[in-house]
Amino acid sequence: MPIHIKIKETAELYNVLRGNRHKNFQIDHDKPPRQWLHPTDRITPTDTDNTQEDETPINIYTDGSKSEQGVGAGIVIKRPGTLTVKLMYRMDTRCTNNQADAFAILKALDDVQTEQENKEDKIVTVYTDSRMTLDSLNNTDKHMFLTEEIRQKVQVMVIRGWIIQFSWIKAHAGTSGNELADKLAKETSGKTEIPVSYNRIPKSAIKRDLEESSRKNWQREWGDNK
Repeated sequence: MPIHIKIKETAELYNVLRGNRHKNFQIDHDKPPRQWLHPTDRITPTDTDNTQEDETPINIYTDGSKSEQGVGAGIVIKRPGTLTVKLMYRMDTRCTNNQADAFAILKALDDVQTEQENKEDKIVTVYTDSRMTLDSLNNTDKHMFLTEEIRQKVQVMVIRGWIIQFSWIKAHAGTSGNELADKLAKETSGKTEIPVSYNRIPKSAIKRDLEESSRKNWQREWGDNK
């Protein structure tokens, strides 16, 4: 690629990332340091024996899905003596699968806090098959928007008497809650009638947009110079 086109692309990426929006979409920036929690407020996940399910009063299963049809988040919430709650959220098509996994966890915690705040059973386990999401929550050097939102949500809930555990669960291993969450996420990704609930665009998507624009400019210049 001609150096002047690459320079223009690099400069534009720098300018875009200094702001908060790109083509009318919010950018998925890291949270600023003033909004970080103390490093000791980390989330330490555990691994789960897939033969054991629903070990706490409230059990959450979450999953994200990205395909050609779109990006979706699926949530299954199980409480004793009540019907299983199934939640589905659609995200902007340029969001990543990791964003979908994290968004599912955040929305699930929102739901259980709202529904269970004034009840006695405040012990919850969040099951996810995304090790990357759990590793980000445990890594105090990571401050992505959704990661910090989950940490802060957990901190608020703990102050209010909640006990929250996070556990990795193997995907497609026959765990009913996980399988249902996966199904919901995949179904949601293709349902255009469901409004988009999250549209913070990752930096990787912006970089791809600018690279594609540079390739078109290069092709245009090549054609003009024939």
